[in-house]
Amino acid sequence: MLARLPGRRLAKRRYDFPHAGQAFVIDVFLGALSGLLLAEIAFDSDAAERALALPRFAHCEVTALPQFAGGALATSEPGDVLREARRLLGMVR
Repeated sequence: MLARLPGRRLAKRRYDFPHAGQAFVIDVFLGALSGLLLAEIAFDSDAAERALALPRFAHCEVTALPQFAGGALATSEPGDVLREARRLLGMVR
């Protein structure tokens, strides 16, 4: 029934990923956003967030970028999202 509603489909797989005593989740996007991976972690305090050193697998910080929030990912053109991710990674072609 939901598939009949208008809108874009956003597909991803979510994996739990413990790293250096922290509990990350990794979202691996499928379909039109294939190639996009986002890591997420929750903090108990602002101090804990500030104390986290980004793991080596995290190439850039997108927390404050609204275009990478779930709602924006679901409504944006996939090509625009992937281009912005590449730009952030310094891989503009």
